[in-house]
Amino acid sequence: MAIIAQYDTDPVLINIKNRHHAWHTFPGGAHGFPSRAHNIGSVGSGREFFQFHRDLMNEFFAWNNVHQAATPGQLAAWHSVPPEMKIPVTGWPVPWPGLDLAAAEQRINTNSPAFINDDAFGIHVETTIHNWIHGAVAATPAFNLPPAEQAIIKELHSVQSTWFYKIHGLVDYWWTRFLHPKNAFKEIIDTNPKLVFKETVDAHPPHKHIIDVPLKPVIDVPPKGFKEQVEVPGKNFGDVPDPFKPGIDPAVVQELVERVKQLEARVPVKISPFIRPFQRPVVGENIVKKENKPRK
Repeated sequence: MAIIAQYDTDPVLINIKNRHHAWHTFPGGAHGFPSRAHNIGSVGSGREFFQFHRDLMNEFFAWNNVHQAATPGQLAAWHSVPPEMKIPVTGWPVPWPGLDLAAAEQRINTNSPAFINDDAFGIHVETTIHNWIHGAVAATPAFNLPPAEQAIIKELHSVQSTWFYKIHGLVDYWWTRFLHPKNAFKEIIDTNPKLVFKETVDAHPPHKHIIDVPLKPVIDVPPKGFKEQVEVPGKNFGDVPDPFKPGIDPAVVQELVERVKQLEARVPVKISPFIRPFQRPVVGENIVKKENKPRK
């Protein structure tokens, strides 16, 4: 990483550097700028800690987008404490009595025990990991900071070092995550790049594989033909009674026929079913002629 030299010459960056120095100088401030409103560890100080450093970084990022003093890689935020820093030479895990960094980090990552709000969360972050991490960056052998940059990152003008933006990028990441926690399912997907929907689907055999599995025949005995199924011994169609032909005694039928003959013999004259001409009503053409006949 590097020291951003423009912090000594550019008016915008000098202003940022001096305000950062003043904010950490409680009470009274410095360089004509006020200090923080809430002393470290007091109610309100946690949220103020988060907001002040976020605003300060955004000012620098806006300036850097124009002047390109540092590369995106140099300024990229951490999302966790680098493992290179978790070694005894940096003071990990107990840099001074009463501070357990491992326990502090675990509570940050799990929110257990839960913080009542982001102000309490900010107080925890500032008074634990943050108070240790600036000096730890300087002391980490893997980072190999030159002496001048080691001195800067540990002091109140730490904004001049690109390491500052990694440190406070981590702090800001924690704040954002606390304010907008992910649901459990999305967290699993985001933290496990191998767990993607396609692989989950591909873990099951495709449809063709399922179809190609040999199927056992449902009917082991060849089905009989229609005729074989119908011609069951002792039970043919002729043996089934016809519901539309109820059984009638032939003697009864013969008796009814004889009675009908006797009734017909008693009728002396057969009357025609047709109406005789003189009995027919006047209709049609006859009615028209009758109406057109002149009246007397």
